[in-house]
Amino acid sequence: DAIFTNWLNSSTSKINYDVYMDGELVAVFYMTAGNLKKSFHGKGKDPVFDLTLNVQAELVEIIKSTSYDGLKEALETSIEKDIRDLYTFGIGKETDLLHIGDGYYRRHPEQYKKLKDHYAFFLNAKSLQATDVDVTITNFNTYNYEKEKKFD
Repeated sequence: DAIFTNWLNSSTSKINYDVYMDGELVAVFYMTAGNLKKSFHGKGKDPVFDLTLNVQAELVEIIKSTSYDGLKEALETSIEKDIRDLYTFGIGKETDLLHIGDGYYRRHPEQYKKLKDHYAFFLNAKSLQATDVDVTITNFNTYNYEKEKKFD
């Protein structure tokens, strides 16, 4: 979680990322994240926001043959799930792991102050409305790993 959090919050970090389909490892990527964009909406007492992330993913190894579109969709879905899981984990620990408060404070300083004064923690599970991850895969023409090689 710490490595993934650092990767999300730093546009210079790169990570290796495994993609699974139907519980089976299909590919390994080396990824760089763009800036995590936070879009706040609504005028209610609690912050409500969406997250958008652009990812550059270099395909390092493909384990199981699959289509480009299928692999891209699996990667985007997996990253979105990891972001939501990280957010939920942070909420449980009353920690703002995705630095949502910084953006909310800049856009709504008065509302942020009210929330900080009246609540122990200003985010809740319903604050995150949507996550949108857009992946660009490069180097798709990688090799298939041969598990067994027989020599004559």
